[in-house]
Amino acid sequence: ATNDITDNPLFFYIDGDNSIIGRERGYQFIKDVGTRTGGGSYGNLNEFTGPTVTLTTGTTALVMWGCQVSNTLVTGDFGSHELSMTYNVSGATTITGDDDQALIWMPGNNALTFLGFSQWDVVDSLTPGVNTFTCKYRAQNVDGANEDGEFRWPTLLVIPM
Repeated sequence: ATNDITDNPLFFYIDGDNSIIGRERGYQFIKDVGTRTGGGSYGNLNEFTGPTVTLTTGTTALVMWGCQVSNTLVTGDFGSHELSMTYNVSGATTITGDDDQALIWMPGNNALTFLGFSQWDVVDSLTPGVNTFTCKYRAQNVDGANEDGEFRWPTLLVIPM
């Protein structure tokens, strides 16, 4: 492909004298509700994986992700409940999502709370090439005990730079 300006919607970046690179953004929205059961590790939802975006990047990308969360499945103390969402990168680059880049929601003692949240991150440590970004989830009690969490309509947008 020539990445001509008449191709699919692209973002264009100056890559030096007389050089322009075209990059296509990646986006996935899952109109579904998923649950996560488990302790301290991030993983897929019980019902589905993702959202997932695979695209060609340079060394930097803007990553935006979010969802709606609910603590309606909590069986214990609401004040110690925690729901988190992060992302992994695989392919040319390996990044394992953790709390440093995660959305973390602690509802306090508010029973049956429902909230939408999102976050963005500029990732400047990518290896140029084909990279896959995948959202991951965690539901736990702050002491690490297993807990259930509900995640609705997860969304992932990646803009390579």
